[in-house]
Amino acid sequence: MVLVPDKGLDRVMTVAEVLVQEGLDVLAFGFAGSRGTQDSGGAAGGSDLATLISIYSFRATIGCYGVRSVEDARAAVEAGAAFAICSHPDPQALTALATAGLPFLLDALTPDEVAAAWQRGGACGVHVRPAEVFGRRYADALPEIVPQATLVPTVTDNDVAAEWLEQGAAAVSLSTSVLSRVFSSEDFGSLRQRAADASTMLARHRSA
Repeated sequence: MVLVPDKGLDRVMTVAEVLVQEGLDVLAFGFAGSRGTQDSGGAAGGSDLATLISIYSFRATIGCYGVRSVEDARAAVEAGAAFAICSHPDPQALTALATAGLPFLLDALTPDEVAAAWQRGGACGVHVRPAEVFGRRYADALPEIVPQATLVPTVTDNDVAAEWLEQGAAAVSLSTSVLSRVFSSEDFGSLRQRAADASTMLARHRSA
């Protein structure tokens, strides 16, 4: 899975197209939802997410991250997201997602936070973010501490991603290792190479 920040619809679409072409076909788009935040690229929110889903849903699995409020959750459901990643969500937001049958992951980091997120109920996994803050050996330690939890770590290095997968992570969440500075550099050739490298790493793991 690749986390793609909200940088405006046109810029995000260009990046998404490269990722999907290179086989990285599970994407989570940054989602402002009811907060309606903006950056230099344009407005963010449910309408942009719905547009991206309408374009890519036949070629990729499209979710969103940054869901916090019940309004965010409802907007994600209405947009047709396949999944949501929640950051310190309101209880009502999780209820709205569960009622709609939309799978969601909860952000957490420390072993206690991961255990609490998993025990909270309803989540299909725990999004360990940022997983590398405790070093590379966290990939070995965390699955032993919370063996019951389904883990999806966010990593910035393909080798570390492979370690987590070898230790039983259900998936890995990529961003920096693939996107780097593409939104400022617009170097889409380098983006394509990084995406291809990540796709090769994932294919190696699946065939192991």
